[in-house]
Amino acid sequence: HRYDTLWETVSREPHLLKGERLMWTLAADMYVPMYRTLAPVVRDYQPDLIVLDSGAFPAMDLAEQNNIPYVILSQFLGPHVPIPAKYPRYGTSFTSPLSLGDRAMNFLHPLHALWYLAPCITRLNRARAFCSAHTHWRDLYYKHLIMVSTTFGIEHPRPLPPLIQMVGPLVFPQRDPLPDDLKNWLEREDTKTVYISCGTLATLEPWQA
Repeated sequence: HRYDTLWETVSREPHLLKGERLMWTLAADMYVPMYRTLAPVVRDYQPDLIVLDSGAFPAMDLAEQNNIPYVILSQFLGPHVPIPAKYPRYGTSFTSPLSLGDRAMNFLHPLHALWYLAPCITRLNRARAFCSAHTHWRDLYYKHLIMVSTTFGIEHPRPLPPLIQMVGPLVFPQRDPLPDDLKNWLEREDTKTVYISCGTLATLEPWQA
């Protein structure tokens, strides 16, 4: 129940950095129980390769401890690849073109974010150390292949390291037709409708509907 409330709080948080801090808090609190749940699975099955989500720290550490290669899946480049300061950086709500004041805040944002998130990252690292995980958390990402479900045009241009591959949005070649009532509603002549798909990553809360 506590974590249902936390996710509701994150979805209502207008400040991106505060929302990210809440998610880091969840990652720290859930690390040990997730590790203990996954450890016997990895031990019993001994997989040749693990494909995991970018936030699954316990799975990464277990893979490292058992010498199992892994591939990371991410929906967006986010903080995995630095972005030039002339573009709005991950975790900010700035839009292009940046004003002079926004440029200054955008330039300082990585330092501010590191300071702001440091207590949560420290808590996560303590949980990791409790489970005998000693790899630096950044190395969990930078030494392994990251497959990103996006493409340039959606992301700001930047050079990519060799271990980050953009595979583009995942779109099914054949899609089920819309139900007749929804199709008729979208095609009504007395109103103009713009349909925006949030994909499967976004979850609308009842208060947002």
